[in-house]
Amino acid sequence: MKCYGILIVLVVTVLKEVLNQCTNSPYRTFGGSCNNLQNPTWGSVNTPFSRLIPANYGDGKSSPPGAKDGTDLPNARLLSVEVFEEDVQNSPDFTLVNMQFGQVVAHDMALTRGGLLGQNYMQSVGLQYATTGFSNDYNSTVNPSVINSHTASAFRFFHSSIQGILKFYEESRKSLTKIDINDHTNNPTILEQTSDRYPNLLHGMTTQPMGLNDASLDPATKHFLFRFNNMFGVDLKALDIQRGRDHGLPRYNNFAYYCYKKRAST
Repeated sequence: MKCYGILIVLVVTVLKEVLNQCTNSPYRTFGGSCNNLQNPTWGSVNTPFSRLIPANYGDGKSSPPGAKDGTDLPNARLLSVEVFEEDVQNSPDFTLVNMQFGQVVAHDMALTRGGLLGQNYMQSVGLQYATTGFSNDYNSTVNPSVINSHTASAFRFFHSSIQGILKFYEESRKSLTKIDINDHTNNPTILEQTSDRYPNLLHGMTTQPMGLNDASLDPATKHFLFRFNNMFGVDLKALDIQRGRDHGLPRYNNFAYYCYKKRAST
């Protein structure tokens, strides 16, 4: 109880310091602090993720969660190999630039929806504002912080859309060459060899289909991600599974009850 009291005092102290730093400016801050004067730290950089429901840790604080019978959970890599397939299937609807845009959003803002809802649907649910006039919808009680379960789990659905091979095209959509992403991770040299490499890559990303959103991963991300000069690399699906445990993501039934007040029995 004493620890919680100290924590509350620290939080209040930090909030007071932030409030004292808030200036009477008509402009937003780059870091997000003071944009909401009633809750000046909400949505700002270097603040914790928010949670919809309590975390699932073994000791309630930080240790890895265990199975219902008290044993350790199965190895993440073993689960990846046994449960999730490896295959390359193309999306019939979307090109690779859709996956890449999703990754940019996930890594940068972590909570912004893409444009796949469609204009008609966005208008029907009030997500699209009129181009004239003004809006008075601001609500200081809405917390815009990144939700842990969203950024550490839900946003990772694009991982099955990653293609292990990137294809380069001319503007006419004539195929030029292709590269293995794991041969060039963190190494953009190939894009700097000639002046047309960036356009060729962009033409490719707007032409090449992205992977199908399913339970399978491209072998390039299943066994060889970030391999650099090694024979093997990282298993992205195993990384996703372990990330969920590290973040203490609650179990499926906890979310089912949170959303629908029901739990799956089988």
